[in-house]
Amino acid sequence: LNLEKPLTQAIAFVDVTQAGNVQLKLNSVKGLKVWQNGSPLPVEESTQLVLPTGRSQLTFEVDRSLRGDLGLRVEFQKASVSPEGRFKVVGGP
Repeated sequence: LNLEKPLTQAIAFVDVTQAGNVQLKLNSVKGLKVWQNGSPLPVEESTQLVLPTGRSQLTFEVDRSLRGDLGLRVEFQKASVSPEGRFKVVGGP
């Protein structure tokens, strides 16, 4: 963690056994950018993702100069729409 620079990245890997919709929930979008497998995502507190079968990477970039002391909480949940993806969060690097 380099506290000299105001940007921090966090990475999560999700193993998807059945492609489909997964709900991504964030505690706040303030100072946050998100990428799914290298492609930028619109940042909302609740976002429906369509994940393919296999491993997906989500990258979260936190601008601490904008976010302040607010931590990052990310939740992956079952989607409320079909087709529902089957997944397991396996962590980060």
